[in-house]
Amino acid sequence: MRIHDKEFELFISSEQISMAVSQTAATLNKQLTGKTPLFIIILNGAYIFGADLTRQFEGNCTVSFSRIKSYHGTSSGDVSEFSGFENEVNGRHIVLVEDIVDTGKTLFHLLHELEQFRPAGITTVALLQKNILRPNLLKADIVGFEIPDVFVVGYGLDYDGAGRNLKDVWKVI
Repeated sequence: MRIHDKEFELFISSEQISMAVSQTAATLNKQLTGKTPLFIIILNGAYIFGADLTRQFEGNCTVSFSRIKSYHGTSSGDVSEFSGFENEVNGRHIVLVEDIVDTGKTLFHLLHELEQFRPAGITTVALLQKNILRPNLLKADIVGFEIPDVFVVGYGLDYDGAGRNLKDVWKVI
């Protein structure tokens, strides 16, 4: 498949994604029994993952969104945009929902921002996490897939605005 100037091949099928989402939800259901967490879905990339995940959460919860930008083309860089948090996070159990953990810069930024509000706890969840050495050593608490250092699109992830709507995850070739 071609998107803009790059060729992509199927990497993770929608069936595999569905199973990973169910496993992630089951873990959260177990960990957060009796709690009313605030799910903060990081836009734009995690919108599909976050929707699928929160629909499988069995308890009461609140859903909120925050926007952060660090990708430019196919490269992850410094955080260039951050919208803050819509809901009160002080004393809440937070589930931070990310599409992908790459360099860890966005996760570091988000955790730093959240910790200022003294939440009761923070669980970080990512659909994808690149299996690379990060300078800050940050990793998500719950990960759907560990992947090599490849550029991917689909299931919410994009390449310069295109490919978010794909039901599978595709990698550049």
